Amino acid sequence: MNINFLNNDNIDVYVNVKWLIRNCIKENSPHIFVKYMAIEDYYGKNDSGFNNYHIVQKKRLSEMTKEIKELSYSEEEFISLIQSFEKNGFDDNYPILLNKNFELVDGGHRLACCLYFGIDKIKVSTNEKVFNLAMRDYSFKWFQDNNLSWLISIIKEKQEVVLNE
Repeated sequence: MNINFLNNDNIDVYVNVKWLIRNCIKENSPHIFVKYMAIEDYYGKNDSGFNNYHIVQKKRLSEMTKEIKELSYSEEEFISLIQSFEKNGFDDNYPILLNKNFELVDGGHRLACCLYFGIDKIKVSTNEKVFNLAMRDYSFKWFQDNNLSWLISIIKEKQEVVLNE
């Protein structure tokens, strides 16, 4: 039986955060761990997280269209999101958006917050606007291609620790 989820607006899907990263986002997860380390920096657990976040965001934003740039988080918005997660946890009214292949389209900052605050299950969704969108490439190759190779070992180490906690 085939189910067309786009014709069933009331279907909510909840998934395990670490499962989503390991099985769907996979090699495209490095940017999530850059954000995770920025959260650690916010809480005084490192002193380079936000600096690295700014470097990566600047590169990412330089590749985006004006419309997508307008949706991107500023540092102030990211800190506000971190504070909201600390106080309220994950808000099901803002699910992580996935495309038809169950790949991340929107929600990297929220996924990083979920990992940091130990939130196990989250709501994911798709809609007509994102269903056919391709996931943007933020793999380790993207980091190499953008002269950010020096970050790769730092990200891999953090990724290993966080996903195996």
